[in-house]
Amino acid sequence: GGNGGGSVAAAAAAAGRSPGMSPATQAAPARGGGGDAGSEQQARVAALEAARARARVQWLVASEALFFTRPLLQVVLTRRLAKWRALTLSLAVDLAALFAWLRSEALRPLRGPMARMAPAELAERQRRRMCYMYYLLRAPLWGNATEPVLGAAERALAGVPLVGGLFNYAASFIHYTQSRHFYSEPV
Repeated sequence: GGNGGGSVAAAAAAAGRSPGMSPATQAAPARGGGGDAGSEQQARVAALEAARARARVQWLVASEALFFTRPLLQVVLTRRLAKWRALTLSLAVDLAALFAWLRSEALRPLRGPMARMAPAELAERQRRRMCYMYYLLRAPLWGNATEPVLGAAERALAGVPLVGGLFNYAASFIHYTQSRHFYSEPV
């Protein structure tokens, strides 16, 4: 899963965090002697925005931590558990990372410099989405589901001119990717 890629520091900056200040001090509204209703409302809004920004940073950190620990967890689980259980737990960690990232995005400000993802964040998000496709190439899902379906589709399309050849080429690329990317996994 997970996960915003590089936006944790930017979100912390948007939260107005300063080194050496406690979160309570940072979130406390500035109180003047006037007691003006408008300034109190502005102070409450500012405190709420700061709390949202802190919560967003926490969700982003959780998302990133889950995303980056999942490969190590996958290796350890594959060695100690049944293949299906290891795959399921690895997918659960990825989905938890995705959930944490989605929660952080729900807390993204609606306006200002943090309102939209930067192009680098968008590219990283797209790359991480593609990582979910790799689950189809992982053992035991590959040997029990993906490979048989791919083989049946290859045989069915073999006699169709042009389409059969293109599908055969794509299938050979998928076979190559599976054999090279997951070379250490037992099938």
